[in-house]
Amino acid sequence: MSTGAPISGLYVVTSEYPHLKRSHVGVARAALEAGAKVIQYRDKTRKGSDLLAVASELRALCRAAGVAFVMNDHAEVAMKVRADGLHLGQGDLAELSGWRPRWSAFLGISAWSVELAEKARSLGADYVGSGPVRPTVSKPMTREPLGLDGLRAICETGVPVAAIGGLGADDVRSVFAAGASAICVMGGIGAADDPLGVAREIVSRVEETGAY
Repeated sequence: MSTGAPISGLYVVTSEYPHLKRSHVGVARAALEAGAKVIQYRDKTRKGSDLLAVASELRALCRAAGVAFVMNDHAEVAMKVRADGLHLGQGDLAELSGWRPRWSAFLGISAWSVELAEKARSLGADYVGSGPVRPTVSKPMTREPLGLDGLRAICETGVPVAAIGGLGADDVRSVFAAGASAICVMGGIGAADDPLGVAREIVSRVEETGAY
């Protein structure tokens, strides 16, 4: 496993599930209660004051729990709430110009190849989010899954890796054995019948690896 990573253990990306009457905050609360180490707020619908309001609430929850709060894509919002980290997709790297924290903070960039991981490091990334490791329904599948071999190759670059995409409790041991610093889950927790139970099971499996 990579050392010196700003991310570790269970890393949860929030979303909303209206059919389940489940909000970003609801998902985050379950993840925090279970023992998640990182919460990322990813919201593709809200803008302006609405986005800032949810980010502020999530930031406060994470601060109270002593857990890292990461903002997805919106550098200006991340700055306003003093996020612990900013995560950018490959199509959102222009946001880097607005990320100038004057506090201890970190940067994550999505990278699904060795080349992109090395580029991310050159841009100042403290970790990369790599996937999808497995087929996933949380986001459209625009490329083939990495599989464990692809994940391992990215981990071997030395950049700390949050493995993401179609992962659950049964993947914990293999993902950490491949060298990941964190296992990142979105719909596997947020859309589950029992988000708290699923998150707790993943945390338990991570603890068994000695990664907590």
